[in-house]
Amino acid sequence: MAAEFTPVESTVGGLLIGLSAASALLVHGRVAGVSGIFNTLRCSKDTKELLWSSLFLGGLVAGGAVGGVLDKANNVAVPPALGVGRYVAAGLLVGLGTRLGGGCTSGHGICGLARLSKRSIVAVCTFMAAGVATATALAFSQPAASGAVSPLTLAPLAPREEALMPILVFGAGSAALALTAASGQKALQALTTGTVFGVGLSLGGMVHPQKVTRFLDVTGRSGPWDPSLACVMAGGLAMSTLSYGVMPLLRRPVMGDSFKVPSTRVVDARLVGGSALFGIGWGLGGMCPGPALTNLVLPLFKISIGGTAGAFCAAMAVGMALADALFPPKCAAPAATKQD
Repeated sequence: MAAEFTPVESTVGGLLIGLSAASALLVHGRVAGVSGIFNTLRCSKDTKELLWSSLFLGGLVAGGAVGGVLDKANNVAVPPALGVGRYVAAGLLVGLGTRLGGGCTSGHGICGLARLSKRSIVAVCTFMAAGVATATALAFSQPAASGAVSPLTLAPLAPREEALMPILVFGAGSAALALTAASGQKALQALTTGTVFGVGLSLGGMVHPQKVTRFLDVTGRSGPWDPSLACVMAGGLAMSTLSYGVMPLLRRPVMGDSFKVPSTRVVDARLVGGSALFGIGWGLGGMCPGPALTNLVLPLFKISIGGTAGAFCAAMAVGMALADALFPPKCAAPAATKQD
């Protein structure tokens, strides 16, 4: 796959992710940390938590279907080097790492940084460094790509990238979230929040593992550097930061009793080690929990990443179980509301 820099689509995709995180916070009082929400399905016995988490994650998968329809560029073959075995190893590391470190790119990156969480700042710095180191090491362990260039050479802009479609999608997502929030239907709003998140991941390009690894490898060994992921993070942080600025002005969430935002400030070996493991898995497979779940629906569009996303998600669940067995969490509170 030729590297293409997609600043418009990636920025708007990030804005949609941030908008979804804002909806989860201001409407439901929840942090949109996908790894924590996924873990809730694995171990929570709270019916309400299970229902909300199921609806959000179901929406995430539905968002992948919407992205598959809207973005024909999604139909890209997975590079041969990224086989099922590699995704299983990556999924295990991501599961272990997110459970130990208490979050991933959404919980720590989009939500944690937005509220200036010290834990999240340490986690993001750690997993970014680990991801860059892993992707770079893998790039140098293989023959140089035919398009290999000098370090930090930017990938070319995607041809015919237009602003109209992403803007229309952003408008539709905003309207859907507003209308469902006004309707008073918690289930429908939770499903819509997850769907908008999934569409943002698809539009932003985070569902393409190679696009992610091309961002993490800044050496040019695997091809021109693609900074699209930075645009996704910038857009997501902009919207999420705004929501955390609005939160103190509200007595409670629109559809909730209280804001369930993590309060712990402890930075310890569990956080750093878990974040490092997550970063290694992210650099190895080019996927984190949100994009992997979004990719589950892609076999319907005959997109080859779909099957390996299923293996990744299964391995991620196993990794989370291993983390709990080997390093039992200190707090039994629901992961979806207590993790960064």
